[in-house]
Amino acid sequence: MVLQETISGSIWDRSGGLLAELSNANVIQASSKRQCCPDGSFAIGGVYASTLSIVCRIPNTSNFKVRGAKITLYSQYTGEANPYCIGTFWVTSCTRSGDIYTITAQDAVGWLDTASYNSTSNQSAKSVGELLNEQVGYTGANLMTWCHRITSFANDFIKAQTGMSDLLEWEQYFPVLNDNEDYCNSCIWANINGVWRRTIYTAMYFLDSGTGTSNSACPRDFFKYIAELAGGFIFSKPEDGHLTLGQFAQPQYGETAIGMNEMEWNSCDIADYTMELMRVDAHIELEKDQNAWGWWVLQSPDYDTKVQFRIEISNNPFLDGFAKEFVFVEGYSLDTVAQGIRYAICDYAGGYTIRPFSCTVHSNKRYALGQKVKLTYQDLTDAIPQTYSSIITSIAWTFRGGHKISCGGSDSRAMADTVRMTKADKVRAETRCQLQALRKEFNYITKADIDRMMSS
Repeated sequence: MVLQETISGSIWDRSGGLLAELSNANVIQASSKRQCCPDGSFAIGGVYASTLSIVCRIPNTSNFKVRGAKITLYSQYTGEANPYCIGTFWVTSCTRSGDIYTITAQDAVGWLDTASYNSTSNQSAKSVGELLNEQVGYTGANLMTWCHRITSFANDFIKAQTGMSDLLEWEQYFPVLNDNEDYCNSCIWANINGVWRRTIYTAMYFLDSGTGTSNSACPRDFFKYIAELAGGFIFSKPEDGHLTLGQFAQPQYGETAIGMNEMEWNSCDIADYTMELMRVDAHIELEKDQNAWGWWVLQSPDYDTKVQFRIEISNNPFLDGFAKEFVFVEGYSLDTVAQGIRYAICDYAGGYTIRPFSCTVHSNKRYALGQKVKLTYQDLTDAIPQTYSSIITSIAWTFRGGHKISCGGSDSRAMADTVRMTKADKVRAETRCQLQALRKEFNYITKADIDRMMSS
């Protein structure tokens, strides 16, 4: 049976007026990409906007009306009972040739880059960090409250910049449904009375006025901080556009299987190694040179058969707040955070390995970011087909071209367990050393020295 695909959707201008209905008749090309990790690697804390590229015919309009327009797009394969929502997107750029428009758009996550600065005002609005500190302060709030607050700030920034109201919504949490599935969209792993479980625990927020990262004007940065604590990623749900927290290999995603009969010829590339989390490090640095490390370490790393990778969280104001409240006051350990992230990554309930792969699939299945996948494939060197387990971290859909799904991760065994500082880390470390030197020098200055400098 030939797999056929139909497309549908709508385009509205900024005032809500319908510009065009989309269908096979006027859509020439269309593709989208969703991801939760950087290209070619596996990491936590991803906050990536889904992108849409579409070429379509829109008569009786103009570039001005199409720019900033809202697009809702659906796809339906042979055998699907209902159309599948590719997503809701807003046009970021477009070009025109007659009534043919080439459009690039982003989903709701793209709005998180809206800065607090209002170009029509003489003054900038307060940053996300300052607003959080004013509204919640150091008293702390549960993780869901933080997510709602940040979403609300993002809406305020968007309205100040564009005049459009309430574009973003954080996914509602339903305790009965989510708790029974051992999942919720605002949960992290935590040790509660000696038992590890997912919880919407109270998290402190710590703002250091001298720290630029925690005082950022962009809501995206703060969602990244929260996603790191949860060992997951933030994304916009295709079906309704709501912002939510995703985690890897969770029960609600299920598990999908892909066989060779579903793969495009010669499109499958599966790594000859698996990846295993070797250690998690949580580092905090507060005022008065207070700092602490928490970690979880794999006791017996196996560099011969697996790639061991490392995760580090630092310069995170929510992690700093946790340390300020619990580590320095109540005697908790940062190891709790590191172990919780380990459970989120390694699937406490069952366990899995990460095998980097990429393949183009032609079937009527739909895929989710973070979903478990089993690939059955026979290479030229294999006597029989082999089955590999992995995680989906990228999904690229093409109209009538199937899905290209993948999981990134590089073989770094030659530099295993080697901690390399980024350029930003080096700059921060050098700046701290210079400040400490200046403090020491200032302490040695006498009144006579000051009088001598003033008179010269």
